[in-house]
This record gives sequence, structure tokens and C-alpha cells, in this order.
Amino acid sequence: LARRVLGSGPRVPVHLPVVEVAAALRSVSHARSEAKGGARSGDRDLLAGTRAHYEDARLYDQTYRRRRADVRYYVALAERSAPRGPVREGGFGTGRVGLAIARAGIDVIGIDPSAAMLARARERWRALAGRGHGAVTLRRADVRTMALGRRFPLIISPFNVLQHLYTAGDVGRALDRIRAHLGPRGRFAFDVLHPDVEVLSRNRRYRVGHVSYD
Repeated sequence: LARRVLGSGPRVPVHLPVVEVAAALRSVSHARSEAKGGARSGDRDLLAGTRAHYEDARLYDQTYRRRRADVRYYVALAERSAPRGPVREGGFGTGRVGLAIARAGIDVIGIDPSAAMLARARERWRALAGRGHGAVTLRRADVRTMALGRRFPLIISPFNVLQHLYTAGDVGRALDRIRAHLGPRGRFAFDVLHPDVEVLSRNRRYRVGHVSYD
């Protein structure tokens, strides 16, 4: 490990055999007991708030356009661990990480549940296609239930993807699916945010301004 999975300090991507990840992720997710007899109103509010962040894919790209350190990390990891590909990315989004891997000449299969984010990823990929990059295949799917019928030398879930799994059961199902898709000596890499109360308590007021797209 470059750093501990849990603990203070900056977020650092982690790559481990899946069997070593489960306990740490269950702690990071602060998993609640699964509700019986249907979702509670709080659960519905949580899901609605989560999805809202991804409804405007262009705004998402604008918001994170300067976030590059993790992109460089995952591209380098793919070049070392899976130079012949394919790499499978869970939570592909608009392709911020996955398309960079493809630009390095490595085939990528991207999974995401959001139609809006995948549509933006396809738009971005069309602008890059035909320039000697690796192939990109996109699937609208859930990391907890996907079945692709193949194994991968490298599976990645960048930028807090696994923290969208809000129960211990969801974490377990996702890890089972990841393990089922890893090839012999395959690697699973991810990064998650260890919440810092001091940081989260800052910037309680936000100014709304004009956002222009490139």
C-alpha cells in the first residue's frame, strides 16, 4: 500500500487483491443496515442527491476539468499492469480516467449506470476516435450485478465510485462481481475519500456564478 486504506491524510489510490479490500471498504462506506419493507424517505433523498450530481454531464466535466493527478496514476498503472488490456472501469462517467487510458493505446471497457454520463463519454470519444488509440466499449450497468462474461488483468474504480455503495450488502455484491471478473493475478485498484470533519465543515456558503463550457 502506498498509504493506509483508512486513516488521515490525502486520498491515495490503492491496488489490492479483492479479498484484502472487503473489510476496509465496509468501514469506509459507514454501511447502514439494509431497510426492510422498502426504502425509507431518507434513503430516497440520499439516492436523489447522489444522482443529481451526474445529471448534467457537461457541468460535471467542467467541475473536475483540473483534476489530473489521479488520471496520471491510473494511466501509469494500466501501462504497468495491463499494457495489452483490456482494463475494466466501474463508474466510467464521462471518461475522465478511462479515455485517458485509451489514449495510451490500451483497450477499455467502461461500466456506468448513468445514461447521461455515458452519452457524454461517447461524445468525447467520437472526437478522439481514429487516432491510434485503444478501443473503448461502454455498457450501462450496475457494478453490483454486472456479468460481462470475461476476465480482466486490471479493474479500476476511481474517484469515490465505491462510496456510492451505501450498505454492507451492496459493498459485498460489488466486490463479488469484481472478483468474478478478475483474471489470474489480476489487480483491483480504487480510491475513496476518508472523510475529514474539518474539511467538510468549511465553505458553508457557496456563491452561484455563471458556468461556460469549452
